[in-house]
Amino acid sequence: MIEEQIPRKIAETGLKMKRKVKDSVFTKLFAEQGYVTELYEALSGKSAKKNPEIEVITLETVLMNGYYNDLGFVADDRFMYLVEAQSDWSPNIVLRVLFYYVRTCEEYLSRRKISVHESKVINLPKPELYIIYTGSEHLGIEQLSFAETYFSGNSPIDLRVKIIRDGCGNDIIHQYVRFTQICAEVRQEYGASWGGNQAKEIIQRCKQENILVRFLEQREKEVIGMMTTDVEYVNWMNSKWKENYQQGMEQGREQGIQLKQERVAKEMLADHMPMDLIMKYSELSEERILELKKDLEQAGEL
Repeated sequence: MIEEQIPRKIAETGLKMKRKVKDSVFTKLFAEQGYVTELYEALSGKSAKKNPEIEVITLETVLMNGYYNDLGFVADDRFMYLVEAQSDWSPNIVLRVLFYYVRTCEEYLSRRKISVHESKVINLPKPELYIIYTGSEHLGIEQLSFAETYFSGNSPIDLRVKIIRDGCGNDIIHQYVRFTQICAEVRQEYGASWGGNQAKEIIQRCKQENILVRFLEQREKEVIGMMTTDVEYVNWMNSKWKENYQQGMEQGREQGIQLKQERVAKEMLADHMPMDLIMKYSELSEERILELKKDLEQAGEL
C-alpha cells in the first residue's frame, strides 16, 4: 500500500536533505581561491606557481536536484576542471556532467565575448572531469564514459569522467572526503538527535584529525549555522509534505489515485521543490511531472 511507504519516504527525504550539509561545505570551501589552488594541485599532481591564474566559473544554479555541489575552474587558460561532489551514486551522473560542461563552456565564451560563429577555430581549455564520490557503495570503477553508459560505446559523442574516492596523504581532497565520513559517523551515533551540539562534535573531531582546520576555525559559526539550519529545513519540509501527502491520499480515495498523485505533484511544483522529491512523493514519472509543469506554466500558475 502507498500509505505504508510514507514513513519510509519521509525518512529517506530527511537523510537526503541532511546530506546537503556536506554539499554546502563543499561550495563554501571551494569558494575560496586558496582551496581551489590546493584542489588544482591535488588533481593535476603539479605544484601551482606562486600566483597561478585560476578562474572560478562555477555555475551557481540549481541542477537536477535541490542544490548544487559543483565546481568549475580554468587553470592558466589551458585546462578546464569540472568537479562534482556526490554521496548518492547514479550512472546518470555522466549525463549531468555533460550538461554542466556544455553550460560551462557557454559561460567561458560569454565572459570572453567569443562567438561560436567565428570563422576560426576557438581555443578552448582542455576539459578535466571528476566526481568526488563520498558514498558507501562499492563502485569498482575508476571512470564513467557517456558513450559506454548509454550506447555500448557506439556513439559519435563521448565524455569520460574520472571517479575519485579519496585523496593522497592529507591533501584537500582527502580532507573533504574525511569530513563527509565524520559527518556520517556523528549522524549515525546521534540519529534524529541532531543540532548544534552534534555540529560542534563534528568540528571538534575534524580538528583532532587535522581535517579542514583552518577553514573550520575561520568559519566555525557559519558551518554550525549551515548544519543546524539544514536540519531545521528538513523538519519543516517533512512536516509540510507529510501533511500534503496524506491530504492527497484522502482525495485519492475519492477521486482516484491518479488525481491524488497529480495534486501532490502540482503543489510541490508550485513550491519549486526538486524533481527527485516530487517523484518520490507523487510517484509519477519525470515525464508526467514535466507535462504538469508545462500545464501550470501555460495557465500562469507557476
